[in-house]
Amino acid sequence: MRLVEDVKPSTLPPPAAPKWTAGRRFVTWWPLGLILLLATLATWIVLTILGVPYALSLGLLVGFFDLIPLVGATLGAIFVGVATVTVDFPTATLVWVGFIIVWQRFEDYVIQPMVYGKALRVNPIVTIVSVLAGASLLGILGALLAIPIAAAIQIVLRDWWANRGHTTPAPTQ
Repeated sequence: MRLVEDVKPSTLPPPAAPKWTAGRRFVTWWPLGLILLLATLATWIVLTILGVPYALSLGLLVGFFDLIPLVGATLGAIFVGVATVTVDFPTATLVWVGFIIVWQRFEDYVIQPMVYGKALRVNPIVTIVSVLAGASLLGILGALLAIPIAAAIQIVLRDWWANRGHTTPAPTQ
């Protein structure tokens, strides 16, 4: 990581500096914080309505587990499901299971593409398609790498498109 921190846009040649700045933009951490916050708030509200003790702590647990791609939200939901058993077994647990199924679909298909799309400046449709393609090609690893690869391809294509008519003259000797 030290190597990445040592390279600054001001130390790069002029054509590389904007690409470096654009590349660093897609590794920012704020999208993860926003997803953690939304998952925590939604869980806290539902658990408070259900009367589950330690609703905020359980909400934070779900939020942090939600940061683990693909399986984290499910693992967090299982822990909270066990906690709902202690309150009102069939009702609270069924409401929790119903909520988490709806929430995960909403998060996967609406929130995450919008958040990552804005953070990476990638169209949400491109985000969804890249994750689906990556998952079908390489499974979990493909789904994890899909968005950064799509962002990198987009940066290269935008640069190519902006400079497609500009050619540099060959050096004369």
